Amino acid sequence: MVRLIWIVLMLMFSISCSKKKESSWTGALSDLESGVPIFSFIFIDQPPDGSLMRADIFDGKINSPCDLHRPDANLDEVVPFWYLSIKVGSTAPGTYEVVPFFYEEEDRDKASVFLNRVKNPKSADRYPAVSGTVELIESPTNSDEWHDGVKLTLSINAEFPETILDTGQCEGSDGENGFEGGTCECEAPDGTITTCELEDVSQETCCIDMDGPRVSFSKEITADPCAWACTWLGDQLDLGQYCQELF
Repeated sequence: MVRLIWIVLMLMFSISCSKKKESSWTGALSDLESGVPIFSFIFIDQPPDGSLMRADIFDGKINSPCDLHRPDANLDEVVPFWYLSIKVGSTAPGTYEVVPFFYEEEDRDKASVFLNRVKNPKSADRYPAVSGTVELIESPTNSDEWHDGVKLTLSINAEFPETILDTGQCEGSDGENGFEGGTCECEAPDGTITTCELEDVSQETCCIDMDGPRVSFSKEITADPCAWACTWLGDQLDLGQYCQELF
């Protein structure tokens, strides 16, 4: 018997439909073209095969962006702020396609790019790039290369939807065979309400304008290492040892 699941989202992908808000996110994106980049690993299995790369680009007004990843970081002193987050499905040099829905364990040949606005220590808006490429030029592949000073160099060419859709109520169905589909209500800046189809239970929303005009972001970065930004799959605590090796 199908069990109905109601998911009330926190509008993670939404902003106000006002022109002032729309210009603020595009302005923040432009400011980050001269931002400060840091990088670290994501471990989904034992390295090197289980290693992914992540990078963040922060506004230059933030003095020590790596410290924002510390568990004792006091975000109250810097919120609100914007940053760009990039995930790449491997440490191997190459060109990775940017996708709006990135699954770390599956999309090893893909990348994700998000513009994030941290409003307070517990809440953030996230704006996904829907297409483009990330070219991984150089990166460390293990902790030895990390400590030898190998930095991350990559080139980002990402496109964001010009029109931001607000996510309303989402609902999905869960049966004996798992997720069986769902929908979300989406509101356009002019107030038009549409629905979209959820493709996976892990999707936060499907309210993304995939076909409209785009806003582009391009930048090549050489990022400094940040051990505090290292992450691993939460259900595999043994992978945390590889993050510890970075300190």
